[in-house]
Amino acid sequence: MMRKKLNSLIFGLIAGLAIPLIIFFAMYYSKFKSLEYIKLPFNMIVGKFLPIIFSWCILPNLLLFFIFNWLNWFKSAKGVLIITMIQTVVLFILKFAFR
Repeated sequence: MMRKKLNSLIFGLIAGLAIPLIIFFAMYYSKFKSLEYIKLPFNMIVGKFLPIIFSWCILPNLLLFFIFNWLNWFKSAKGVLIITMIQTVVLFILKFAFR
């Protein structure tokens, strides 16, 4: 019963959004702790770190996608793939907008 609940598009979408957020905050607390939280996005955009950090946050979705495929949770894998594609489009927009 629990496996059916986890094998859903909604679970894949939520997991695909949650993993990059967790990675972002882990990177923030490990690397950028000295910066104030309000100044962080401005410093990241000006320093052109945002596309690099964003790509590192998207990367764990690939692992999550392969885990869901290995478990034969294809609906959840589809949700992770949709979120990853959206995040990749946003990454390309950020990459070329702040050139």
